[in-house]
Amino acid sequence: MTLEKTIKKAVEGGWKNNHKAITLLKGGVQFGEIENEGEILLHEQIFLDPLFWQYLGKAMGWEKQFNEYSELETKRLLEKGALIPRWLYRWHCFIDHLAESKSPKTFFENL
Repeated sequence: MTLEKTIKKAVEGGWKNNHKAITLLKGGVQFGEIENEGEILLHEQIFLDPLFWQYLGKAMGWEKQFNEYSELETKRLLEKGALIPRWLYRWHCFIDHLAESKSPKTFFENL
């Protein structure tokens, strides 16, 4: 997915926390460094918002998906606190991707 499609997907899922990003999407502005009301908004800032990831997960159907465990095993791991939601896992993968000096664009291309 492109960066713009990824953000649109989160908006479709209900993400409204960052009104600047939504306004920028409606205006068709290119992402990167974007000046909005005298403020520079980087797409990296959008992608570090946990609400962005929760709503992206909702739009992508990740709400109830976990790694490949049986239903019983998933329930047991959740009760122990040993399993995290798929959106949170993907967000952690994104942060690891950035830590390896890779760009947000290359992460979302494979999403």
